[in-house]
Amino acid sequence: MHAKLVDIFLTFAAPLTLLAFLAWGHAVYRAFPGAKISRGNLLLALGATVLFFLSTSIDFKVLSDETNLLSVANMLTLFGKASNTEMWLYYYHSFHPIDLQIPTRPLLFPIFTALVQMVVGLKAWSPFVVNFFCTLALFALALDWAQKRLPTGLHPVWLTAM
Repeated sequence: MHAKLVDIFLTFAAPLTLLAFLAWGHAVYRAFPGAKISRGNLLLALGATVLFFLSTSIDFKVLSDETNLLSVANMLTLFGKASNTEMWLYYYHSFHPIDLQIPTRPLLFPIFTALVQMVVGLKAWSPFVVNFFCTLALFALALDWAQKRLPTGLHPVWLTAM
């Protein structure tokens, strides 16, 4: 019984998380009907994000969180299950998971990484694409907030301080 419940969770956790994120995004959109980020703030945020990502190399970094998140993203891409696979068996020219664990980290980043991987394939830079768009959104929202709430001319300083 326990194994069946774990399998149900691993199968439906990612679609339900993505659905909850989309519902949250729709609720935010409905709560702020006229909210728009200015073109200048978006371009400034894009420039800062590009500068930020050009200063970072696309390499694997051996950290526990990154390997867990990428493991879950790869399982979502290859098998459609949100599991943290700790052991694989390689036969007939493909990997087969032996030990499936319930992920200990949130699922949203692996879901977005899996969506990128479904489009471009399993690439080392897929998580960097997700991080790029998340950083761009964070910078743009922070600049928009600063422009509306700080004295005039200080919102670029706000981005530099971030």
